[in-house]
Amino acid sequence: MWIFVANRIAKKGWAILAAGHQAQRTPVGNKLGGISATFPETSYSGAINAWLTEEGIVIRPSIIFRAYHPPILIQWSFVRSAAEKKAFFSKQTLVECEIDEIKVSLYIPGHHLSSLRAHSPQILTENTKE
Repeated sequence: MWIFVANRIAKKGWAILAAGHQAQRTPVGNKLGGISATFPETSYSGAINAWLTEEGIVIRPSIIFRAYHPPILIQWSFVRSAAEKKAFFSKQTLVECEIDEIKVSLYIPGHHLSSLRAHSPQILTENTKE
């Protein structure tokens, strides 16, 4: 039953992006967990893992959603803005992306804006609103 649910969720946005932007592999290294993501017709609340690479941000759901959800590479050129936002009692870094006219928002917990800039300082300096 859960496989069917994961398939239906994936078809609402993830599968469309993965068709043209699938990461060749999941990176090894510093993983940012507990990330939330919104796609036009669905969202993943705290269920996304991300890795910052030279090419961009690789996102992949946690194990419960992994079926039908291959890793996606969001190239740095697709990042439209990144800014710290207050969320209840903590801060999040909101990263807004546009990939093939599909808007994706990533909500990264903590203070990771400096980590994002370290991986792509030019793009995030030029395109970032604070």
